[in-house]
Amino acid sequence: MLRDELETLEKEHAQAQTNESDETERTRQLALLNGRIAALNQRIATAKVVDTQSHPQDEVRFGATVTLQSRKLGNVDRKLTIVGVDEADAIHGRIAFLAPVARLLLGKRVGDLVTLRTPQGESVLEIKAISYDD
Repeated sequence: MLRDELETLEKEHAQAQTNESDETERTRQLALLNGRIAALNQRIATAKVVDTQSHPQDEVRFGATVTLQSRKLGNVDRKLTIVGVDEADAIHGRIAFLAPVARLLLGKRVGDLVTLRTPQGESVLEIKAISYDD
Protein backbone atom coordinates (compact mmCIF):
# COMPACT_ATOMS: atom_id res chain seq x y z
CA MET A 1 0.00 0.00 0.00
CA LEU A 2 2.72 2.49 0.94
CA ARG A 3 4.88 1.34 -1.96
CA ASP A 4 1.97 1.93 -4.37
CA GLU A 5 1.59 5.44 -3.01
CA LEU A 6 5.33 6.02 -3.43
CA GLU A 7 5.18 4.80 -7.03
CA THR A 8 2.31 7.20 -7.76
CA LEU A 9 4.22 10.13 -6.23
CA GLU A 10 7.33 9.28 -8.22
CA LYS A 11 5.28 9.27 -11.45
CA GLU A 12 3.82 12.67 -10.54
CA HIS A 13 7.36 13.89 -9.85
CA ALA A 14 8.57 12.71 -13.26
CA GLN A 15 5.64 14.44 -14.97
CA ALA A 16 6.26 17.67 -13.05
CA GLN A 17 9.90 17.66 -14.14
CA THR A 18 8.85 17.69 -17.80
CA ASN A 19 6.29 20.46 -17.31
CA GLU A 20 7.63 23.35 -19.36
CA SER A 21 4.86 25.87 -18.80
CA ASP A 22 5.51 27.99 -15.71
CA GLU A 23 8.95 27.56 -14.09
CA THR A 24 7.79 28.96 -10.74
CA GLU A 25 4.82 26.58 -10.60
CA ARG A 26 7.02 23.66 -11.70
CA THR A 27 9.53 24.42 -8.94
CA ARG A 28 6.72 24.67 -6.36
CA GLN A 29 5.19 21.36 -7.49
CA LEU A 30 8.56 19.61 -7.36
CA ALA A 31 9.26 20.94 -3.86
CA LEU A 32 5.87 19.71 -2.63
CA LEU A 33 6.34 16.30 -4.24
CA ASN A 34 9.87 15.98 -2.85
CA GLY A 35 8.52 16.65 0.64
CA ARG A 36 5.73 14.08 0.26
CA ILE A 37 8.17 11.49 -1.13
CA ALA A 38 10.61 12.08 1.74
CA ALA A 39 7.82 11.74 4.33
CA LEU A 40 6.54 8.55 2.71
CA ASN A 41 10.04 7.06 2.55
CA GLN A 42 10.39 7.78 6.27
CA ARG A 43 7.10 5.99 6.99
CA ILE A 44 8.21 3.01 4.91
CA ALA A 45 11.56 2.87 6.71
CA THR A 46 9.92 2.79 10.14
CA ALA A 47 6.98 0.51 9.29
CA LYS A 48 6.81 -2.79 11.17
CA VAL A 49 5.08 -6.00 10.21
CA VAL A 50 2.93 -7.27 13.05
CA ASP A 51 2.45 -11.03 13.38
CA THR A 52 -1.14 -11.19 14.54
CA GLN A 53 -0.88 -14.96 15.07
CA SER A 54 1.36 -14.30 18.07
CA HIS A 55 -1.38 -12.23 19.74
CA PRO A 56 -3.69 -13.82 22.30
CA GLN A 57 -6.57 -14.79 20.01
CA ASP A 58 -9.19 -13.99 22.66
CA GLU A 59 -8.09 -10.39 23.24
CA VAL A 60 -8.42 -7.30 21.05
CA ARG A 61 -5.02 -6.20 19.76
CA PHE A 62 -3.62 -4.55 16.65
CA GLY A 63 -4.88 -6.40 13.56
CA ALA A 64 -8.02 -7.77 15.21
CA THR A 65 -11.38 -7.76 13.51
CA VAL A 66 -13.93 -7.13 16.23
CA THR A 67 -17.64 -7.82 15.88
CA LEU A 68 -19.59 -5.37 18.00
CA GLN A 69 -23.26 -5.37 18.86
CA SER A 70 -24.88 -2.05 19.67
CA ARG A 71 -27.77 -2.27 22.07
CA LYS A 72 -28.84 1.27 21.24
CA LEU A 73 -29.20 0.49 17.52
CA GLY A 74 -31.45 -2.52 17.93
CA ASN A 75 -28.73 -5.16 18.33
CA VAL A 76 -27.09 -4.32 14.98
CA ASP A 77 -23.70 -5.99 14.47
CA ARG A 78 -20.76 -4.00 13.13
CA LYS A 79 -17.26 -5.25 12.31
CA LEU A 80 -14.19 -3.09 12.82
CA THR A 81 -10.60 -4.03 12.02
CA ILE A 82 -7.84 -2.27 13.95
CA VAL A 83 -5.11 -1.23 11.52
CA GLY A 84 -2.24 1.20 11.09
CA VAL A 85 -2.85 4.85 10.37
CA ASP A 86 -1.95 4.43 6.69
CA GLU A 87 -4.47 1.61 6.24
CA ALA A 88 -7.41 3.27 7.98
CA ASP A 89 -10.63 3.49 5.97
CA ALA A 90 -13.62 4.05 8.24
CA ILE A 91 -16.14 3.50 5.46
CA HIS A 92 -14.85 -0.06 5.12
CA GLY A 93 -14.58 -0.64 8.88
CA ARG A 94 -10.79 -0.26 9.05
CA ILE A 95 -9.97 2.01 11.98
CA ALA A 96 -6.57 3.29 13.05
CA PHE A 97 -5.25 1.94 16.33
CA LEU A 98 -5.08 5.57 17.52
CA ALA A 99 -8.81 6.18 16.99
CA PRO A 100 -10.83 6.62 20.19
CA VAL A 101 -13.00 3.55 19.52
CA ALA A 102 -9.90 1.42 18.84
CA ARG A 103 -8.24 2.56 22.07
CA LEU A 104 -11.48 1.71 23.87
CA LEU A 105 -11.43 -1.84 22.45
CA LEU A 106 -7.75 -2.70 22.91
CA GLY A 107 -7.26 -5.34 25.61
CA LYS A 108 -10.93 -6.26 25.77
CA ARG A 109 -12.36 -9.78 25.34
CA VAL A 110 -15.53 -11.38 23.97
CA GLY A 111 -18.49 -10.49 26.19
CA ASP A 112 -16.95 -7.26 27.45
CA LEU A 113 -19.05 -4.11 27.23
CA VAL A 114 -17.62 -0.74 26.24
CA THR A 115 -19.29 2.64 26.31
CA LEU A 116 -18.65 4.85 23.31
CA ARG A 117 -19.34 8.53 23.82
CA THR A 118 -20.26 10.45 20.67
CA PRO A 119 -21.90 13.81 19.96
CA GLN A 120 -25.17 11.87 19.57
CA GLY A 121 -24.83 10.40 23.06
CA GLU A 122 -23.52 7.20 24.59
CA SER A 123 -23.66 3.78 22.95
CA VAL A 124 -23.05 0.56 24.84
CA LEU A 125 -21.30 -1.96 22.61
CA GLU A 126 -20.78 -5.64 23.37
CA ILE A 127 -17.82 -7.50 21.89
CA LYS A 128 -19.37 -10.52 20.19
CA ALA A 129 -16.32 -11.94 18.37
CA ILE A 130 -12.60 -11.37 17.80
CA SER A 131 -10.68 -12.75 14.83
CA TYR A 132 -7.26 -12.34 13.30
CA ASP A 133 -7.95 -13.45 9.74
CA ASP A 134 -5.59 -12.14 7.09
